[in-house]
Amino acid sequence: MSKITDQYAAGLIEARGRIRKDSRGRHTPPRTEVSVLLADKRMAEALQEHFEAGAVDPYRPRNNPQQELWFWTVRGAAATRTLERTVPYMVGYLRESAELLIQPALEAAG
Repeated sequence: MSKITDQYAAGLIEARGRIRKDSRGRHTPPRTEVSVLLADKRMAEALQEHFEAGAVDPYRPRNNPQQELWFWTVRGAAATRTLERTVPYMVGYLRESAELLIQPALEAAG
């Protein structure tokens, strides 16, 4: 498998990803989620290998079910670690969202 860097992963997250709090229900606290939608399964697997976390799942758009895309998704503490590693390299609008999501973890550590 080809190796990627945190800088490259940050670019993929900003270009093809989404960052959010995953609310799991009324009695369970929300957790951080990072997901990236890719056309190449090997790219999704490279993210999974690089961060040693997450899952790679197929996705077929309803408007074009013949097309197969791939989601790499990581949740919880692993997602927070992913953002902590990639935020310094983000330059787009997702950087602010990522900083807000990891701020509690940074405050607890510092």
